Amino acid sequence: FICLLVRFSMVLGIFYISTLKKDIIILDNIISLTLFLMGMGFIYKFITGSNNEIQISKVFWHTSRIYHGLIFILASIMYFRNYKEIASILILIDILFSFIYRVTLNV
Repeated sequence: FICLLVRFSMVLGIFYISTLKKDIIILDNIISLTLFLMGMGFIYKFITGSNNEIQISKVFWHTSRIYHGLIFILASIMYFRNYKEIASILILIDILFSFIYRVTLNV
């Protein structure tokens, strides 16, 4: 649930930044790059990882990493192109997907 809390904080942060009148170019680039690197991290772990990993507990979400990666990369592109609201909605969709995925697995 910590991961979900972190992603939800990102949604709130991006939404808040999108309400600012002035763009902060360095902050925008950092956020876009962070989203991209997170997406690439998910894809890298999808390729190299497995369900046999243990983080806090046994990894059950390995097969969904590709979807998380693609969503985060798409959010990064949207954010970079100044569609910040769409980027925050995409991460919110990712959170909902994660919640539904966890509930349907009964983990």
